[in-house]
Amino acid sequence: MRRLNELSTVKKTTLALALAGALIMGYLTLLHYQDGGSSFCNFGAGFSCQIVNQSVYSEVFGIPVSLLGLAYFVGVMAVILYGVAWALVAIQLVTVSSLVFSFYLSFVEAKLLYTFCLFCEASKLIMFGILGLTFKPSRLQEKQSEPWMYGVALIAGAMVTLLISKSHS
Repeated sequence: MRRLNELSTVKKTTLALALAGALIMGYLTLLHYQDGGSSFCNFGAGFSCQIVNQSVYSEVFGIPVSLLGLAYFVGVMAVILYGVAWALVAIQLVTVSSLVFSFYLSFVEAKLLYTFCLFCEASKLIMFGILGLTFKPSRLQEKQSEPWMYGVALIAGAMVTLLISKSHS
């Protein structure tokens, strides 16, 4: 509790967003393994978390995408709580890279599955919130990131996305 009280407002807000994202991804992970039934996130053919979350695109090399999302959000929480000077920069770079893959998943929803997972899309908004929150403090109190680092993060995200998209072909 003492560690939480020492965190800045930005870090506390980032932590709260990461917790919300972790809860969403935890639910989607449970939904991924659920046989049949329905989800309270199903709103018809155009908006179904269950269709998206149980499609062939919902796994990467046998690992549910939602579980990878859960790991991301838990990782953000761990970095905030136990991070060092480069913590916010690390979150920025991992988030940029992860968003590339997330955009690919939105493309899959729109063009291949013809349905959207609202919780999946909400997690992307949370990631954008985390990304936005981590920029100002990195200039004021954390180590500064270099512009080339974001290029590397984008390229890494694109390469991983390409590898994964080929595995679904």
